[in-house]
Amino acid sequence: MKKSLLSARSALMATCLLLIPVLGFAQDVIMKRQDVMDSADDANKAIRAAVKQKDYATIEDRAQEIAESMRTLHELFPKGSLAEKSEAHPDIWSKWDEFRKHQRTAIETAEALRKAAATKDDAQVAVQVKAMGGMRTGACGGCHLSFNKKRMKKTP
Repeated sequence: MKKSLLSARSALMATCLLLIPVLGFAQDVIMKRQDVMDSADDANKAIRAAVKQKDYATIEDRAQEIAESMRTLHELFPKGSLAEKSEAHPDIWSKWDEFRKHQRTAIETAEALRKAAATKDDAQVAVQVKAMGGMRTGACGGCHLSFNKKRMKKTP
């Protein structure tokens, strides 16, 4: 009895020790993706301010920044990288193709915005800023409303 209790404790301790790096990895990747999202949100806000000033260089640079960060975003969502602190919904992994489609839409929209800014086309810049959207609208909102626990559409 004492020997089996000791074996059970040893197995539990070994399991816990093996899980520590996995849990640390999940937290690390969650922090990285939150940083990417915060940077994209900051870039989006800078774009909106730059539109008012007709600062096409800033619009172009920040749109490029968004496109580049979105290209590798899926790498920051390894299967099972959830934690209480994470805003990611588990549907990301069960609807991976849909998640990636939203990612491609964000990239395409950011690239279209960059091109519009490069040609100083006010009308197209306005169209693409609207298409990019924010947390609840456009390319950004499409993903957030589908896969962000805080912002997901509530289904009846």
